[in-house]
Amino acid sequence: MLSVIRRSNTILPNLINQPNLDHNVRRTINTTSCVFAARKGIRIARTRAALARAKQRKTENTEKAPWVNPKYRIDKTLVNVVKKRYTDIGKDELPKDNVFFLDNRKEIAYTIEEALELHREVLDKTVLNSPNALVFAKIEMNLRLKKKTKFIKELYGVHLFPNDYSFKRNNRIVAICKDDEEIEMANKLGVTMAGSKDILKLIKAKELKEVDYDYIICHSDMLLQLAESKKFLGDRFPGTYLNNFGTDMKKLMERFVNGITYKVVPDIIEKDYGYVENHFGRLNMTDEQLKENLLGLLREILKHKPSDTDHPLLTRVLIKAPPNDEEFKIRHWEYLDLEDPFINELKRHEKEMKDLAEEERRKAKRKKKKN
Repeated sequence: MLSVIRRSNTILPNLINQPNLDHNVRRTINTTSCVFAARKGIRIARTRAALARAKQRKTENTEKAPWVNPKYRIDKTLVNVVKKRYTDIGKDELPKDNVFFLDNRKEIAYTIEEALELHREVLDKTVLNSPNALVFAKIEMNLRLKKKTKFIKELYGVHLFPNDYSFKRNNRIVAICKDDEEIEMANKLGVTMAGSKDILKLIKAKELKEVDYDYIICHSDMLLQLAESKKFLGDRFPGTYLNNFGTDMKKLMERFVNGITYKVVPDIIEKDYGYVENHFGRLNMTDEQLKENLLGLLREILKHKPSDTDHPLLTRVLIKAPPNDEEFKIRHWEYLDLEDPFINELKRHEKEMKDLAEEERRKAKRKKKKN
């Protein structure tokens, strides 16, 4: 009866006026209008909205730092480390005067001949007395791939300079030849170990280990037999990356015995930055010989550029000649028919600034909408 009384306003007055109705029942009758509880989903939504408003009030004066993948987070103890990648962004143009302060000025870019001449002046017999010093090239690179979080992990190779110079190479080469004539030629050219099926037996028996040599070169006809021992060679197995197999064994032997090994050194903090540093001649060689050697090395490195990237691989090339501490930047892009890396970097910087401004505009619009 009570449930009926509370849920029906139409029969409530009649029940109250009945004289025979028990006194206790009459006291429990609710004569006010009925108020039903909100549905469970609506109550949950209201609670969540209230919590969200409270959270918003706490954080409205603080900006949350952008999320960074843990794989690419930088150790807070290293935040004061100076960036290794050089940039001319934000620096003043070089003046027309021939004497000026270098502070906040763009870096001077020389021709190869000008850079070599500056080194010769300092390393002359009357100054540092090293006219026969080795000339080095520090080749800085952008290792970023098409995806912003992916980078070139390895870049290496062997390059033979067209103009030889006096420098002792210690390349330990194992040559797997086709016949005795090639074995005899390998011994004359200075190959560490040359043979045919006997070399294959040593590899298969694990008597010839990776620590015993630097590179393996192989005749194409012996490649199939060598493949049986591929699991013992791992990365040392001849392939197209190093081009250490073929039919012209003399050419292969000369390149690996007399060539220099170049390898990129990636930075542990700036993942997209790396460099290759190698000597390419001596200062007493002619400008044309040094130029030919340097450009040959740059073209060899450019072969490793990923085809799907739109930014330049080579960002900066410096010429060094110890014991002189000076480094001179050269305009390498003019010799290789490439775009000036600074122009590409400037375009990328402007795009990043534009995207950042657009993101700030969106944030302000969302904040205004919430308020």
